[in-house]
Amino acid sequence: MAEHPEWVSYDFPETVAPKMYPYDGQTQKYFLVRLRHDSLVNLNTQEPEFSDYKFVSYENIFHHITYFKRPIYKQVLEYFKKKGYL
Repeated sequence: MAEHPEWVSYDFPETVAPKMYPYDGQTQKYFLVRLRHDSLVNLNTQEPEFSDYKFVSYENIFHHITYFKRPIYKQVLEYFKKKGYL
C-alpha cells in the first residue's frame, strides 16, 4: 500500500548490544501492506531472524514492541497516518 520514504536506523542499547554482536544497530526500510485473510507468512528461511509473529491492532501495537524500537515505529506509523493510509 505504501512505502516509508526513508531508511530508518536505530542503535541497540548497551544492555542488548552484547547479545547482538557483531552488530550495534539496524537500518530498515518499512512498507505498509495489506494481507488477504488467507495469506501465509513464512518465517522458515535459510537464516531466520524471527521465530514467531502475530497480528495486533494499531491501538495495541506499542504493547508488543521492545522499548528501544518504539520511537522508530512511532515515526513510521505517524507518516502512514499523515498520508491517510491508517
